[in-house]
Amino acid sequence: MIKARLYVRVACAGCLAASLATSAAAQDAHYWTEQFGNRARLLGGAVVGSTRDLSATYYNPGGLALVPTAEILLAGNVFTYTLYEATSPNDDKLSSSSLRLSPSLFAGEIPRQVVGNHRIAYSFLNRQAASFQLQSRGSASGDSFGFPNLELIADNLQVQQSLSENWFGITWSYKAAERVGMGITTYFTSRNQSVQFLKLTQALGDNGRAGAAIQNRQFNYNNYGLLWKIGFATQSEGWDLGITLTTPRVSFAGTGATGFDATAVGQDIDENGNAIAEVATNTQGDLSADFQSPFSIAMGAAFSLGTARLHLTGEWFAPVDEFIVLASEPFVGQSSGELIDTAVTRKLTDVFNIAIGLDNRFSEKLTVYGSFRTDRSGFDARTDASAPIGDWDLYHIAGGTTFRFGRSEVTAGAIVSYGDSTSGRVFEPADIELTGDNEVKVDYFRLSFLIGFNFAFN
Repeated sequence: MIKARLYVRVACAGCLAASLATSAAAQDAHYWTEQFGNRARLLGGAVVGSTRDLSATYYNPGGLALVPTAEILLAGNVFTYTLYEATSPNDDKLSSSSLRLSPSLFAGEIPRQVVGNHRIAYSFLNRQAASFQLQSRGSASGDSFGFPNLELIADNLQVQQSLSENWFGITWSYKAAERVGMGITTYFTSRNQSVQFLKLTQALGDNGRAGAAIQNRQFNYNNYGLLWKIGFATQSEGWDLGITLTTPRVSFAGTGATGFDATAVGQDIDENGNAIAEVATNTQGDLSADFQSPFSIAMGAAFSLGTARLHLTGEWFAPVDEFIVLASEPFVGQSSGELIDTAVTRKLTDVFNIAIGLDNRFSEKLTVYGSFRTDRSGFDARTDASAPIGDWDLYHIAGGTTFRFGRSEVTAGAIVSYGDSTSGRVFEPADIELTGDNEVKVDYFRLSFLIGFNFAFN
């Protein structure tokens, strides 16, 4: 049995397109690309030990018990500009850019007169959100596409991918001592992903000989699950500490579908003297869908430096063993007789990220922030998993300010994100065979502008 692979190979223009398409959906191999909450975003997420607003529901539920006043938090980016650029070994370039709203957080708290000494909050966040469309046209020699005796080739690669994952949480927090808080957030998660690669190839040779190939690989699924964040926080004069444990995701429902088509027909004679005629097609629906996420542990601290505060956080994410996202049944290729497996699989290695942030309070009304954080990829190069995942490491630099009026705040700032990777296997979808030297360099750049509000109430 073989993994599903398109019968007609992809030439250089297709390599670039496929690499961008794969990397565009790669952010689900990263855990720190998105941060949540106004102050937390500008501090790069380095607030596990020092979060003191409703972003504590996500970063450290124990910190909610130490928030002095109840709030409503509305956080979001005004817009995010993202640029992907791929460069082949012979300097061919292909780029794709997008402008969209970025994932956000909305959170509120149940009035304290209702829950007594306990703190109960609710939150909704867009944990993952991505949409990518690409169309590429190119030409190459017939050898590159499985038509060895045809010279003129035109190919059209179309890629569409979308990913959306939403978390809805209920947080309980309790002040166990004067400066010690503990808490837990239960998250209900909803994930939807859709991927399609469609490639059309046309070939023409001497004496009117011609060939054509259609290649299509697609899958989509919805999955629902639960996970928990458990947090402890403490504070003293001049410092704060915190620790958060995040459980693996428990999947309880999910459905999806896969589709596979690979047809090549040619008047040309192949290297064995036979006419080219290959067909493999299969569609499966109502499949069970699973999605797993890692266990993680985060530790954070903050220290006063005069009017400034230094924030530090590190988080380790455990590896995820290979699992089946969509459990489709293998099928027999209609022309080749080969058993083809179209199951969608995934595997992740362990990751450790660090973040450092600094804020300086210039007055009672004005605070300025700056931060840097790493965002390493969990892609495991040893696996042949077919869910599209990239291997690049990302880095994020943020800065901005908070202006307080009364007991409420408005926050504004910007975040610059960047990263790159040079690899062949990493950006090769398991269902598409790239040819020749396929070390494609991919550069990533993102610019986000943030504006958000905190409204305090008794």
